[in-house]
Amino acid sequence: MFMQQMPSRNGQNHLQLIRVKAGQKVAGLICGEPVRAYVHYHKGKSLPCISELADICPLCETGFARRYYAYYPLRNNEGKTAFIELTQTVEQQLQDHMEGAGPYTIPQITVGRKAGKKNNPLSIDVKWHEVNPEKFRTWLEKLTPIEEIIRTLLILWDLPKQRVGEEDAEYGDRLATILMDRII
Repeated sequence: MFMQQMPSRNGQNHLQLIRVKAGQKVAGLICGEPVRAYVHYHKGKSLPCISELADICPLCETGFARRYYAYYPLRNNEGKTAFIELTQTVEQQLQDHMEGAGPYTIPQITVGRKAGKKNNPLSIDVKWHEVNPEKFRTWLEKLTPIEEIIRTLLILWDLPKQRVGEEDAEYGDRLATILMDRII
């Protein structure tokens, strides 16, 4: 699951999105800043809430609930990078753990979902790896750029094809700006 990337679009490869399913566990090192967004689930697809782009969001107006997600880049033991979708509760648990981190620590997370119903809540386990300053500097140099996560999310959501009365490019630019505002 962690090895494959999303299909290319316009000849570019993109990061894989990991949504932990019932009975699964995914582990890796956090390797960049998260992107945070409110998302609607509509017609079998996740779409970003555009209430911050326009005066109204058509999906909010029609009563579709929105959910908060944080998308963190994650690197596995083989050096493959993907990004993982965390719920608001799990992200808050992660943030609580991060408050006690030392200056040269790298967070490793294991995110799981109990077997059974597909909507069982996510769980998270956080471990800290203390490293020397040189190894920490090397880790910092390999962080996943936030723009790569945003580009992948825009493709995942099939944007800028979603329109709100604006030119596609402008909509995509404004959505990217909102997503950039959600990083730590």
